[in-house]
Amino acid sequence: MPRPKGSPNKKTSLVERLLEEMKAAPIGHMARLMMDEDADARLRFDAAKELAQYVYPKRRAIEITGGDGEPLMPFVAEVRLVRPNEDP
Repeated sequence: MPRPKGSPNKKTSLVERLLEEMKAAPIGHMARLMMDEDADARLRFDAAKELAQYVYPKRRAIEITGGDGEPLMPFVAEVRLVRPNEDP
């Protein structure tokens, strides 16, 4: 029988249990690293980038198509500036 949608799988449950037993908090650790001004800038950036996914959704590429699902055709317009009473 499949597990209910949204419930953790066995591996996730095991990892969560082990972290709890060890009193380990990886998200807290990353947050402290991110705020540590003495830490390497690259490590701070990586920690911030990792934490951001828990706060902000990841952006996805979107495909823009015409009404029939076909690619949009480029439209090119030529604009000429002319002086009044002057032949183009």
